[in-house]
Order: sequence, then C-alpha cells, then structure tokens
Amino acid sequence: MQAVSEGAGIAPPAYRGARGHPVGFSRKFFDELAALHGDQGARELLQRHAQSLIVRDTDDPGVLRDIDRPSDLEQAPASV
Repeated sequence: MQAVSEGAGIAPPAYRGARGHPVGFSRKFFDELAALHGDQGARELLQRHAQSLIVRDTDDPGVLRDIDRPSDLEQAPASV
C-alpha cells in the first residue's frame, strides 16, 4: 500500500527474491482489473505492465501464500 501511495503503478511484495501476495495496484489499472474473469488472475497484466512494478522486499514469508478463498487458508501450510 505504501509503494502505491508513493507512486508505484503495481507493487508486489517479495520474500527472499520471490514475488508474493497481495499485489497493490494503482487506480489507473482499475478497468483492466475489473475486466478479468474467472480465476484468470492478473498475471498477464503484471507482464504487460512490468515497467510499472516496484517490488518491495519484506521479511514475512507469508506473502508467498496465495489465499483467494477460505478453503485456501485451511489447506495452506502453517509455514512457508
């Protein structure tokens, strides 16, 4: 959130070089995000706008867990 508020277009967190979740998006990507359907995710959007990425390192390995539904949280390992 801080990276986006400081001007990043897209701001994924990273842990030990691996990008994680959740990814922050500035308002300029709202229409593209709203047009996504199903479990498509924003992977293509991230690739298309790679120049807008500002990756923020964190010491939290939890960012590597992609939790979209309550069942994902139940199935996720306790640690990464």
